[in-house]
Amino acid sequence: MSYYIYHELQESSLCGQHCLNNLLQEPYFTSIDLAEIAQQLDAKELQYLTEDNDNQMNINRFINEGSGNVDNSGNFSLQVLKEALKSLHNIDLISWTSEEGRLDIIDPTIEEGFIINHSQHWYTIRKINDIWWNLNSTIQVPEKISPFYLSAFLSQLINEGSSVFVARGKIPPQKTSRGITSDNCKWYHIDELIKPTNNATATKSSFEGKGNKLGNGISNDNNLVDDYDDEELMLAKAISASLNDISSDPIELKKKEKEDIRAKRLAALSRK
Repeated sequence: MSYYIYHELQESSLCGQHCLNNLLQEPYFTSIDLAEIAQQLDAKELQYLTEDNDNQMNINRFINEGSGNVDNSGNFSLQVLKEALKSLHNIDLISWTSEEGRLDIIDPTIEEGFIINHSQHWYTIRKINDIWWNLNSTIQVPEKISPFYLSAFLSQLINEGSSVFVARGKIPPQKTSRGITSDNCKWYHIDELIKPTNNATATKSSFEGKGNKLGNGISNDNNLVDDYDDEELMLAKAISASLNDISSDPIELKKKEKEDIRAKRLAALSRK
C-alpha cells in the first residue's frame, strides 16, 4: 500500500497552524479557526478574573497586556493548540518532561507524534508508516528521523531550551491518497523522501534558526542526522548535555510563568 505525507510550509507567523495540520496530516485548521479559539480562551480568562471582586489590578493588567493567546503576527499560544486538538480531535498535548509524559522516555518510538516549541516556533515530528518524520514548516521537504536517533534528538531539544509535547489521542491515520496541493502545502509519496543513509549529512544543532516572523526569510538549515555513525556522536553529545545544568533565559521563564498562570485559570474555570 502507498502512503503519502502532507507538509505545510511556513506562511507569515502561522507556525502554530502549520504545526497542527502537519500533525493531523490534513489542512484541518485555518488561522481564523485558531483566532476564534484564542478569543474564547481570552474571554474565559477574563470571566475568571472578574469573578473575584478583589482582582481589579489583575483585570486591568490583563486588559492592558492584550491577548496572551495570539499576537498581532498570528503566533498562537500553547493553550490555543491544546484546545484546538482536544475539543475537535480528542488529542492531548502532554509535556514530555512531566511525570506522565516521560513514561516513554526509554522508547519514544511507541508514540505517534510530538509537538515542539523552539524560540516561539511550533513544529511537528510524526510517525508515518512506522517512519519518523520532521515536519517543520521551515524546511522545504519532510526529513526522515531514524528510530535510533529519535530519543537523542528529543533530549537534545530539551537541553537546548525547547519544549517538547507528546500528542496522545485519536491522531488521524496516515493517508493512502494525495490531497490538494497549493503554494504552501505539498503532498509527497513516502518513496520520494526515503534516501540512502550514506547520503545524509550531520548538522551542528537539532534546530538552527528561530520561528519566522512576518517579513523574515525561511531557514533551510534544519537537516536531521540519518547516518548511524553521526547519530552515535549526537547521542553522546545529548547524554553529556543532559548531565549538565542548563541556564534558563529569564525572559523565557517569565513567558512560561504567564502561560502556567493562564493554564491554571482555565483549568479552574473548567471545573466549575
